[in-house]
Amino acid sequence: MNKNFLFVLTVLSLSLNAQESYSIKYNHLYGIESFKEKPIIGGSNKNEVLFIDSFGVSFYSFNPLTHRKNKEKVGGKLDNHAVFSFPLQKRYLLEYTYLSPPHLQEDTFKQRNWVITNDSMIIAGFVCKQAVAEEVIAWYSSDIPINVGPAYYNGLPGLILRVEDHSRRWLIEAYSIDKNCPSIILPKLKLKSCRTCDSKLEEIKNRFSH
Repeated sequence: MNKNFLFVLTVLSLSLNAQESYSIKYNHLYGIESFKEKPIIGGSNKNEVLFIDSFGVSFYSFNPLTHRKNKEKVGGKLDNHAVFSFPLQKRYLLEYTYLSPPHLQEDTFKQRNWVITNDSMIIAGFVCKQAVAEEVIAWYSSDIPINVGPAYYNGLPGLILRVEDHSRRWLIEAYSIDKNCPSIILPKLKLKSCRTCDSKLEEIKNRFSH
């Protein structure tokens, strides 16, 4: 097959799959400060951030302060428990920096039995629908058709902007959404393949090879 024709097909495929990029800031609330009607002693708050590039690959940091110095790239520095998600492969890489040696562990998206309800609410300016699973309640926006969310939460027909557990011990909720995303890169850590699923590491590595 003609190489130029293959190149055109590749570009066309990429353009069809491309989407808008986003930077979402979340409040992660625990205990007494997040649920005053059911206080839990020892509550605390923190801020987290989710970056999504134009192909749906995302990087979630539990500590966005580590990325303030370089606004053009995220993910390259050690960031304990950061999560890289790859929706096409249905895989994520979890960053373990406290283990020796530090590494990125591949795992599969957890399959939750989501049940979508008729409830809705406005979060960060977006209309969101409610979905309930075994251990969590989530709110997602179909206006942003990306099936990921904060931390390891995914699998809904839109970006998850809020998630909480049924016992109301914690809550993660978006408060700022921008249509931009720095370049997502992997830290220079060893990649460990999935323990309980077929590995997609070669496909994931190809994503960062150019």
